[in-house]
Amino acid sequence: MAGPAPVPSLRFEREAWEAGAEWVAGVDEVGVGPLAGPVAAAVVALPRGRRFRWYADIRDSKVLTEAARDRLAAAIRESVPWAIGWATVEEIDRIGILPARRLCMLRAFEQLAVRPGAVISDALDLPLPNVRPVIDGDALSVAVAAASIVAKVARDAVMVDLCARYPRLRLLPQQGLPDGRAPPAARRARPEPRPSEELRPRRAGRPAVVTERRRLGDFGERVAAHRLEAAGMAILGRNLRIGGGEIDLLARDGGTLVFVEVRTRRGAPGLAAESVDAAKVAKLLAAARAYCEREGLDPEATRLDVVAVDLDAAGRARAVRHFRGIEAPGL
Repeated sequence: MAGPAPVPSLRFEREAWEAGAEWVAGVDEVGVGPLAGPVAAAVVALPRGRRFRWYADIRDSKVLTEAARDRLAAAIRESVPWAIGWATVEEIDRIGILPARRLCMLRAFEQLAVRPGAVISDALDLPLPNVRPVIDGDALSVAVAAASIVAKVARDAVMVDLCARYPRLRLLPQQGLPDGRAPPAARRARPEPRPSEELRPRRAGRPAVVTERRRLGDFGERVAAHRLEAAGMAILGRNLRIGGGEIDLLARDGGTLVFVEVRTRRGAPGLAAESVDAAKVAKLLAAARAYCEREGLDPEATRLDVVAVDLDAAGRARAVRHFRGIEAPGL
């Protein structure tokens, strides 16, 4: 049984303040797993030498009630600098989910009224000075948890409005996930129309060139993340490059850290699972070992999983299979 939710602290913020930063910013994004709607990121800057009452009540937005999130978001917005950045559905489809996550975060920083001396992100590196990616940052850092709350309240408000205007999509308003009445096709594909394109922010440079293979891979990772979260697992990070390899998804299943390989194939059912060969497992194992060594983690408390996503000719997910604990001797 899962234990109580961690209580975020000012540990990382204090280290940055002691190093000379006047403002320490936390940044987090929401909307990565859902099938519809934009991705939103919030940045919240905390000043050195001041402490607000709401610090004591801050938690990861995912473990708070809607009423608690609304109350805390209002207190945060009234007391410290904050900003929101968005990436639209069209941008997610064009450049992929990982670049879209970074894009909305950078747009949030563009709107921030102060220039932070240090940045704490929820497991994602950013092209900014003095960035410290922290795994489970929204559960461990007050600034990141505050950002997660502000971002979720903002995106939830957008999704509630969109679901009221487009009721036939049958989505859970706060998440953009299909509800129990939605037909199977609605659970597999991004619904139409794409109302979140109305939220298009200003352009931020030329889009990256994305191959068809990369686009399908990004789609498969979004589908896989949704499947794992639906099974009660928490997604901690995506596309982590380490040890000469890449970890598609980093997740937590209870007390177990899980390295997830996502295989996405279009064609006959079963092709995705069949594409997992010994060489691919060896690469995942090497990356997992390197990650454990870097983070000082016990390899015995980790697991290797594979999620196989089979697509039909139109690129829609027809089958998603989760293989737990693939054999990788020595991890």
